[in-house]
Amino acid sequence: MAFGVRVYRLRIKPAHQRQKDKTPFMRNGDLDAWALLGQYFDARKKKLIKLSSLEVSKAKQQRERRALWIREVHRDEKTRSYWGICEVGEYGSANPIRNVDSGGVAYPKKVRDSDMPPYYFRVEVPDGMTSGLLLCGTRGVHSPKGPLERDMKRVFARNDLTLKITALMDAEAIKEYIAGGAIPKELEVIGRKQTRDSRKIMKTKVNGAALEVGSVLRVSVRESDRLKSMLKAISGALGSSTKVRKLLEVPGFEDFDVARVLIRNADGKSRWFNIVKPGESGLSYDVTEEIRYGDDGYPTLRSMDKRAKAIRDEIESIAFLPA
Repeated sequence: MAFGVRVYRLRIKPAHQRQKDKTPFMRNGDLDAWALLGQYFDARKKKLIKLSSLEVSKAKQQRERRALWIREVHRDEKTRSYWGICEVGEYGSANPIRNVDSGGVAYPKKVRDSDMPPYYFRVEVPDGMTSGLLLCGTRGVHSPKGPLERDMKRVFARNDLTLKITALMDAEAIKEYIAGGAIPKELEVIGRKQTRDSRKIMKTKVNGAALEVGSVLRVSVRESDRLKSMLKAISGALGSSTKVRKLLEVPGFEDFDVARVLIRNADGKSRWFNIVKPGESGLSYDVTEEIRYGDDGYPTLRSMDKRAKAIRDEIESIAFLPA
């Protein structure tokens, strides 16, 4: 099983505040995000939280029957952060849990039982910023992000506050990343020939041979002055898929599947970014080989927190949005 860390941006604002009006987090201020999160964790710690909703259809309730248990929470007022372990699982179905050595049924799981593996989480909301950071441990494709977000939204709404968790690398964050002295290393566009216009197909040739429908084309531009000027134009177009596609248009491959750019930041580290759908440029890190494991087979809190803080330091320049 692979274990990882995925990074998200966390925003909290008064429910009736316009999106463009941003209130900075501030100790004892109008929006003390750290205190608000403290109230949330104090109220929810070691309480079983069922996340199914009675406001949706019975079929959807069945799909959404999830449970959350916040097992352990630590806090640091100096860094305005919380971290710990939460358990997440599903309920609503019965099945046997078998012993892998004997094949026998170790426990007959009932409809109201939930298998709830532990996940690491870390939240940071520095003063003076209008957004915070959420780092979630992952187990394969699974993460506590959904259940945590759903419950936090519900609780914060009671105080007339809106909480939103999004991918860290949205269009604005990528623009800031580029503006911060980043160097483009490579631009790659990958498309599959789907056009019905044979005249366009004939315009795209490899060694003199026209490509057929279904062909895959990979266009790659490596580091050069031309690429730097392209990146500047791309940065200005980010947030508009139509504008980015027009900038990168290749005859016959207008509807390409992938467009991404490899950028090296000031620290010398390189990363690919999706420039057609910036919101899908989420930051994920595989930490399977970099952490310690407990007797239960899961990562220890200490080793996960150590790796998560290192990730936080690596992305600090884009992690938080100032007022």
